[in-house]
Amino acid sequence: MEALSSVPVAPSRKTKVQRAMSKGLNDSQFHIWRALFAFAHADDVVDNEEVSFMAKALELVPFSGEQVKRLKKDVHEPQDVEEMFTKITDQNDRSTFLHYARMMAWCDGDFSKEEQETLAKLQLRQLREVDFEKMIGDAHYPFEGDDERFAIRKEYEELNEKGRRGILKALAWKFRKG
Repeated sequence: MEALSSVPVAPSRKTKVQRAMSKGLNDSQFHIWRALFAFAHADDVVDNEEVSFMAKALELVPFSGEQVKRLKKDVHEPQDVEEMFTKITDQNDRSTFLHYARMMAWCDGDFSKEEQETLAKLQLRQLREVDFEKMIGDAHYPFEGDDERFAIRKEYEELNEKGRRGILKALAWKFRKG
């Protein structure tokens, strides 16, 4: 947890005025991020890659000033990932969270038992609450087992190749306005 002190508390690249003028993300999108920050704490070990992920998110995603304050607090005061997941109201946003949470879990090479259990609970919850017709048309679920691990790792490496946007930039891009 010592590494968490490296998450910036000072304003990011955006000025305070730019943040104040930004409407930020809608509530469902914002809770993707709160759930991802909570998920970083799922195994009680927040590694350097997760710390870096959170810090870069605070710089790159067009959050409002209030949203940034809330997320900075979430970095140091972990929230319940299941509670945050329930606040993701759009099923496409839920699919986005599940995809990036799985990628985040693999980014350090260790998909811990706690992370696996947490994701399994959340996936089951989504399956119980989802509109299957909409999900079939909109969602993408990767392979299971080792194939899934290799597919996710490959996507992660491709996104982070020199000259590419990177995992966080790819996710942040989803929230950029026109």
